[in-house]
Formats: sequence, C-alpha cells, structure tokens
Amino acid sequence: MTCTSQTRLDRQPSASDQFGYESDSTVGIPCGVRLADLVDPTQGRVVSPGAAELDVLEDRLRMLWRRDGIVIDDPDGTARLVRLLIEQQGPGSAGAATVLRETGIEAGWNGVLAKERSAELTKWLLPNLSGPVLTVLAGDFNLPRALHSAGVEIRAIGRLAEHSTGWPEQPFPVLDQDNISLPATAMASTVLMCTTLHREHYPNAILDLLATMNQRRWVIVENCVDADNSDAFHLLVDQFLCSSLSRFDMPSRRKYRTQEGWLELLSQYGSVVTIESRADIPGVPLSHDLFVLER
Repeated sequence: MTCTSQTRLDRQPSASDQFGYESDSTVGIPCGVRLADLVDPTQGRVVSPGAAELDVLEDRLRMLWRRDGIVIDDPDGTARLVRLLIEQQGPGSAGAATVLRETGIEAGWNGVLAKERSAELTKWLLPNLSGPVLTVLAGDFNLPRALHSAGVEIRAIGRLAEHSTGWPEQPFPVLDQDNISLPATAMASTVLMCTTLHREHYPNAILDLLATMNQRRWVIVENCVDADNSDAFHLLVDQFLCSSLSRFDMPSRRKYRTQEGWLELLSQYGSVVTIESRADIPGVPLSHDLFVLER
C-alpha cells in the first residue's frame, strides 16, 4: 500500500447506483498498516428497523424455515412473535434470542448455516477456484472446512479476537490477522472472501493489502442491495443474525452495495470476468452474488 497522510478508501455513489449505500469517508491510514488496524474504531450502530423491513423479515423467516427444513410447530406464529420482539427491543432482541433458542430454531438454523450453506457454497465456488486458496477473514471456518473436505488446499486468515474457537483443530493452517503478509500466504493461487467485505469499516484498505500479494485470482461472494433487499433490510438481517441467532461481538457496519457498486469497487483491482447471482443459498434470507476477478 502506498503510504500517504490521507488515503481515499472508497468511491462515491454513481448516478446509476439507484438503491444507494453509505460511502466511506476519507481517513488517514498510517504506514505499516496491518489487517488488525482495519477494524472499525467505533462500536457500529444499532438502528431501529422500519415496518417495511420487519414485514420482509417476517416473510423471509417463514420461507427460510420451511425451505431449509427447520422444523417448527407454528412457523407463522413464531415468525410473527420474533418480528414483534424485534420491533419492541431492536435487532439484538434478547426476547427473540430466547424464542429461537427455546423452540430449537437456533440449533437447527445454525446447523443449516454450518452444513447445508457451506456445502452449497462449496459446489458453487469450486469451478472458480484455482490452486491453493487463501480464505481471508474466514470467520468460524465452516466454509474453509467444507472446501478442504472437497479437496481444496486451504490456508486461512482470521481475527483471533472475533473467532477464536478451534483454531488449532482446523485441518489447514490458520494465520492471525497480523500475519497477512507472511511468505506462507504467497503459496496460495486464489484469494477467497465470502460475505466479509460488507462488514468491514475499510474494505478498500483490505483490498489494497491483498493487492500487494501474488494471487492472480480473487473470488468474492457478497450480499447485494437490490429491489428486493434494501440497504435497511441488509442492516436488519446482519444485526439480527449476529445478535439474536448467534452471539458474535462483531458490530455490523453500513457498507452495503448494489451489484454495480461491488463491480465498480472490485474493478479498481483487476478485471471482473464472472458475475453470478443466487437467491437460494440455505440459511440466509438474502441473495448472494459471486464475483471472479483476474489481476
């Protein structure tokens, strides 16, 4: 990364970015920046969702539980109750978390995220992966483990402070964020980032760091803002999943983009040669978009 006193970390919305997103500000990035330095210095923000977003969430909960085989005695009534609790208490509702836990939804849903989602993403990703793969900010490692089981050689980078469970037990090397530039990372041919960048306060700075490495292919999966998934709904889902379904100390940051917005950002680093979209990935009430970038 070029060291400057002021580094522009993101673009402004284009005229055709009709659904919009909140652009990053101009911030100073010091010389010798590490991935550890790129965490949002604030605690994020909790926003009370509007009626429109709550209506969509209630519908998506019913759809997801039925589609993904999460067995519930009364899915309609439970979805309505969760919606009312979030309306009263906010996206991190303790009441909603209790309902999910006591009805068995939490265990079933997290099982779908760990197994079915990872398996479906693996099938989707495999044709686009080349050589050893470096998964960046790999979270709970469910996806890297599924890829490893499918025969992909994996190296992972994570944030020990956010996801520390089971690092030594992973069947592949795991590097903490400070080691992003170690020679070990240069042995990978492809960088993979799956639904990670939208939670980052400085997504451009992370991509700048990756651009100093040798990987010629980046594969990035993101949830995009579109006519059916507004910016406000993305924020609600992120806060709900991280607070009520799972307890991650990982505040949501408002960096959601349309497909065009991600394309414009990624095109600063190479040629985006593939874009694919799916609305049927298990466990997540949002669509997924896959971008393959050649450098």
